Amino acid sequence: MEKQLKISLGSCKRLLKETAVYEKECVAQEGRIEKLRAAAERDDHMIAKQVEVLEESRRMIPDTQKRYEVARQHLESLVAEARKNPEDTDVLTQAFSEAEEFLKTNK
Repeated sequence: MEKQLKISLGSCKRLLKETAVYEKECVAQEGRIEKLRAAAERDDHMIAKQVEVLEESRRMIPDTQKRYEVARQHLESLVAEARKNPEDTDVLTQAFSEAEEFLKTNK
């Protein structure tokens, strides 16, 4: 149980970070596109390619959020399962405590 909690918690944390990275990438990419559009020697092909990159990053955000929700639900079920067995020593582990704290802070 402890190993499953650690793996699930790690997945949730990674997916949250991934979402943040894609959001930052979108902001940075929008800045690049604006610079390219404002440049004296505009390269329309380059602008179009950068817009494609921006759209790809935007499409990844909802996908990553969906995967996070699935991973979070799995983590919630593992925590609930661990709570059902109070005599189980896994309930007292650091992984269980971290998982509970994560779920409280990331609703």
